[in-house]
Amino acid sequence: MPEVPAPLTFTAEPGRLDAVVSALSGVSRSQVAAWIEAGRVEIDGAPAGKASQKLRGGETLRVAPPAPASAHVEAEQVPLDVLFEDEHLIAVNKPPGMVTHPAPGLTSGTLVNALLGRMRLPEQEDFDTEGGYRPGIVHRLDKDTSGVIVVAKTVAAHARLAAAFKDRETKKTYLAIAAGQWKAERPVQVDAPIGRHPVQRQRMTVGGAGAREAQTLFTPLEAHPDGHGRTLALVRAQPRTGRTHQIRVHLAHLGSPILGDAVYGRASEIMTRHALHAQFLEVPHPVSGETLRLHAAVPEDLLSAWVGLGGRWEPGWDEDPGIIRIPLNSCTVGPVQLGRRRLCIHIAESVFFSYSHPLCCAALQVGLNLKLPDSIGIRITKRPGLGGRAGANTDRAAYFSSTGFAFSFIRSRV
Repeated sequence: MPEVPAPLTFTAEPGRLDAVVSALSGVSRSQVAAWIEAGRVEIDGAPAGKASQKLRGGETLRVAPPAPASAHVEAEQVPLDVLFEDEHLIAVNKPPGMVTHPAPGLTSGTLVNALLGRMRLPEQEDFDTEGGYRPGIVHRLDKDTSGVIVVAKTVAAHARLAAAFKDRETKKTYLAIAAGQWKAERPVQVDAPIGRHPVQRQRMTVGGAGAREAQTLFTPLEAHPDGHGRTLALVRAQPRTGRTHQIRVHLAHLGSPILGDAVYGRASEIMTRHALHAQFLEVPHPVSGETLRLHAAVPEDLLSAWVGLGGRWEPGWDEDPGIIRIPLNSCTVGPVQLGRRRLCIHIAESVFFSYSHPLCCAALQVGLNLKLPDSIGIRITKRPGLGGRAGANTDRAAYFSSTGFAFSFIRSRV
């Protein structure tokens, strides 16, 4: 294992923090920015804030560089639950306990190791940073958070996907079990900036050093007392921003930390990891621009913990909240066109008027061996500004699920 360098101490010159530390240490500003983000830079004994922070001069700077990252990462043959894959990207259902990418002191057992065992990933230069070796990685999940994660296969796809996350063109939906003082019966919008804890550098907190805006919408699905003075709540979390540990910090801020979260709450005998799952992700395809809707089914450990604690479970809670469930007995099924592998389902007026969406038809592309379910999910979106003639206002979307049922559909408005 590489030896951890000794901490460095400097007397600051006036200027931007990252530029000053870079000049004094001989390290690139991008590396210094990563160190600041990781809490490895202190100003007069307190964790530094943003890389752009202005220094007056004369401050005492303490820098704790990480151990050098290994230049060699082994490809490992690890089974993966693949939700979607093409030549540009892959989406997988990450299991709990798996770290996303190698970092100083950790070069094996990560998602990157597993991906390298089945494909080439885009080369990454200047990876000897706090961020570690992360080829193709555009967003991360904590080690004990399960669920949907997307990885780019090419440099171009990486750039486009990274921009989509930065520009908030994605939509993320998580499922969590909160254990504390949950009281809300309706959705709760939390707008509380998150920064690094002033003392415990591995923790984040509301406020804190270098706090940045953080917004999360929490929707309670069910809540009940646990008999020991706490309220257990099954909560859907939809973060608008992407701060480190954001959902965990915001739920702790509400007085209801995630069940099993030993960092922001307390450990649990029922759940050996924190009960947080990345259930849905919407992201624009890096080439076609088509919205990919990715779904990772709720894992058995989280579901068993919730039911074991006396919670009620509705199958619809493992469906994308943007999908309307339409019973087949409310539809007329047209002829199956085997040549084009398309099944047409015409929705009765009574159905679409009840949802205030004037659909005239929905066509689902299906395999030849499809067995019809009791109902079919249809996602409704609006695209203003298109022509008013029949067929001119048409949306296309795709939905990919770890349950193995994948479809695309076309819808038109009259």
